Amino acid sequence: MSRDHDAETTAPRAAPLERAVLCCLPAFVLLTSFVAICVHVGSPWPWNRVAHEDGVRTLLQTIFYFEHAARELPLDLLMGVAAAAAALTYRPRAIHWTAAARRRRHEWLDGAAAAAVATVLATLIGCVAAAGFDGLIDNLSQMHTRAGAPLVWGAHWRYHFLCQIALMLLALALAGLRPVATARAARPADRAGLRCFVRAMLLFILFSVLFVLNREPFVDGRVLGHQARELFTHSVTTIPLALGACFFLERRVCGADAALDAPASLDGVNRPRSALRPALIALALACLIGAYLAVGVIVTDAAGESQSHSVVRLVCSHFFEHTPGYVTAPCAAAWVYLLGLRPPKGAG
Repeated sequence: MSRDHDAETTAPRAAPLERAVLCCLPAFVLLTSFVAICVHVGSPWPWNRVAHEDGVRTLLQTIFYFEHAARELPLDLLMGVAAAAAALTYRPRAIHWTAAARRRRHEWLDGAAAAAVATVLATLIGCVAAAGFDGLIDNLSQMHTRAGAPLVWGAHWRYHFLCQIALMLLALALAGLRPVATARAARPADRAGLRCFVRAMLLFILFSVLFVLNREPFVDGRVLGHQARELFTHSVTTIPLALGACFFLERRVCGADAALDAPASLDGVNRPRSALRPALIALALACLIGAYLAVGVIVTDAAGESQSHSVVRLVCSHFFEHTPGYVTAPCAAAWVYLLGLRPPKGAG
């Protein structure tokens, strides 16, 4: 058996660049952040040392900050759905749905569904245990932002408006640019996958209207700074992990039955530029939003409004604050991806 193929399914393994971006990058970021926290607190065992930007929570409390995880839950789920839709947009063009492939999909679908439900329930139960049912409702209502701030309907959602759009677009961009990492021909965008992505984006906009979108995400220094940090955090962790889960399942389910190396064509004509157009547009828009946030942070002096002036507490600890999302988003992405990666009626 070739080293480039999986022993169970003979599916092509992830290309080195794909593994580097979708797996090694998040691991490297978290490991580096952990080392920085150890240095900052002066201990190789920092779990019970204060690490959060509020100057109160320890690293362990930061990781299991279920109130924060509850208000992040809708955003994490939307990132997972966007990643799944992006992967479906550039899924294998021709899958031979053998009995083995259908069985593998069914098995992984059940597992992904159970994992996604379990992670959501764990977050909700953890929040109730920490803050009660009233606290859960307040967090799901996006009323909390930071310690001491008044509870305002939708305030937390507005802290994520621009960065969430950029992250969802980034998922589509990375999925579409995957041929660069895999040295395969660009696949034409699947319309069903694109429709799923558009629905996810429209759902986010609908929630934004429900949570009373105003001018804060565009002009408020504190909100701009928070969005910039969220965009950086999820760009190198959550989005790669969610996409990585989808591509892993692509190889596991489809195995050697998927025409992964089939040239991207429509009506028999190769159109690599056309295939990459949605991804390139998404990448351009995501970069534009990122640039706007970067400029906004500088112009409004957002750093001056942060809870801490320690880079370790503001950035490194923040990666661990989103630990539940690193499970929730990939599980949701896996479930939605497998639901979309279904054989046609009568196949197999």
